[in-house]
Amino acid sequence: MRHFRQVKPPILISHPSKQGTIYFRPWAAKREGFPTRFATGLYYQPERWPYSWLRRMPKLERILARRKIEGLDSENVVSFGGPWIEFLCRPLRPFGFLGGAIWYDAIHDALVARAIRRGGFGSEKRIFHGFQNSCLRSMIEAKKRGWPTLLEITLPPCMRKIMHEERLRLGLKSASGEIPKRELQEIEVADYTVHQSQFSVRCLESLGAKRERMIHLPMGGDMHRFSPRATRAEGDPFVVLCLGQMQLRKGIHHLLEVWSEWRPRNARLLFVGACTDPDIRPFLQRYEGCFEWRGYAPADELPDIYRSADVFVVPSLAEGGVNVIYEAMASGLPCVVSDRSGSAVVDGANGFVFPTGDRVALRRALEALYKDRELRGRMGMAALERARIFRWEDFSRRLGVMYMKVFDANGTSFPNVLDMTDE
Repeated sequence: MRHFRQVKPPILISHPSKQGTIYFRPWAAKREGFPTRFATGLYYQPERWPYSWLRRMPKLERILARRKIEGLDSENVVSFGGPWIEFLCRPLRPFGFLGGAIWYDAIHDALVARAIRRGGFGSEKRIFHGFQNSCLRSMIEAKKRGWPTLLEITLPPCMRKIMHEERLRLGLKSASGEIPKRELQEIEVADYTVHQSQFSVRCLESLGAKRERMIHLPMGGDMHRFSPRATRAEGDPFVVLCLGQMQLRKGIHHLLEVWSEWRPRNARLLFVGACTDPDIRPFLQRYEGCFEWRGYAPADELPDIYRSADVFVVPSLAEGGVNVIYEAMASGLPCVVSDRSGSAVVDGANGFVFPTGDRVALRRALEALYKDRELRGRMGMAALERARIFRWEDFSRRLGVMYMKVFDANGTSFPNVLDMTDE
């Protein structure tokens, strides 16, 4: 149900860098008519220095062009530190959690908090929308001004415990599974937490967070870029696609074990994505020869990659939200996903949802789709139909309704989890 309030409050969205689909938040807020400011770090603004100088370096300019989204103008963006802070923190990344990312997030948070404190975003009441691990001080300053505060959870905090236990099971060294104090403080300070999946909702609920302070806001997909393959010949191989970063958290090792034991005829297992976890490499070496790995693929190649597949699989151990599932559904692919991989797949309708880590259930789902061509076609059509309610345009509408409900609630509780999927 659409909210028809005429006066829309200003929105301040804060995130330090380019991560997944972050840019679609300020893009959607502006599209829905909210006065929008996006506080970030390196955002490509070709008309401004030093980016204007980079026109002499076409290769670097193409890379930086990813740090921009059409429809979000430069006047909507406040770039704290420009490219300089990110470039300074980047060399620290090899040091893991104590490396570049945590310093970069903390510096960004401090700069945004100072700007709020000094009135840099004006005195008018607005909604503050921050992101996990990068907005504790900013939210504190926003609350001092009486602004409603939203904390978006991109990865459930219980992910650390899950991965700690999985690494111990595999005989690997593991850091503590404890949630950092700062992360828990953000959850406590925020008026509301925003979640991309029901698993994320369940995770915070297990930490004692109140359901009436939670908002379920699923992500979206681009129905204009992705579309199904027109035909599939009778003798074509059965292609199972897994697209995303190659790492333990993605459950790649479970899928490799299932496939190596099964080895179906005239079938291919295709991985597409960069290897960002050295601990997954021994599994890739162990099962070498039973799968294909294309490595990183640029965005303009993804539509054809999806169209080359028959089934899409996401065996992740813990996710906040998985944008590639929406892209796969828009490509007409049945999706086989773990129950911690998102909320878009309806078990038995547009794919199968299996218990995380259950390799028997994963194989059973893949076998059913392998053996039954009609089932694949039926689930693929259902996936395409479901994808139509998760377009970025629908995300934009849901985000706008959420902002109006949050502004009207002014920090008070909702009756239960506010589920924007129903809007």
